[in-house]
Amino acid sequence: MIVLIKNLFGDSKKRKRFIKFGVVGFSGFVVNFLALELFHSLGVGGFFAGLFTYISDSSFFSLLKESSAWSAALATEIAIISNYTFNNIWTFKEHKISKVSKIICKFFQFNLTSAGAVVIQFVVIGLGTMLFGDTVLIRLLFLVIAVAFFIVPYNWFMYNAVIWKTKKEGEKPH
Repeated sequence: MIVLIKNLFGDSKKRKRFIKFGVVGFSGFVVNFLALELFHSLGVGGFFAGLFTYISDSSFFSLLKESSAWSAALATEIAIISNYTFNNIWTFKEHKISKVSKIICKFFQFNLTSAGAVVIQFVVIGLGTMLFGDTVLIRLLFLVIAVAFFIVPYNWFMYNAVIWKTKKEGEKPH
């Protein structure tokens, strides 16, 4: 694993950043899972799912009636807020956004780039619970699948290419 990381991220600065990204991501995963279960147990996802009861069960859009999909989407937003905060403070501190107006602007940009993660979790967890039942274990399993195979690569790219991209020499810092 270490050899793979060294090959993927040549210099130690990039490796350290990737490790920090992983730690923040894991804490975001924990926040996400806890929020998913909280929203599910409080029936918050069920409220949104109830707005789509008119949709046919045989339609792809029947996913909109899946309460765990909605709980996952809401939980993802909580994790996005957590990840933005800790990535800005720690992972990408050499590119730290510190001006209040920039923090707000970059947070909205971060949220827009993270919209893919919301959609991914909505679909993956929603389909998982539709196909295999709506249990804690199924929600956890499909959250792991969504995060490990889709969201981590997506977020790593978006964070480096858009949010905390390295400025070229002569450009003003955030």
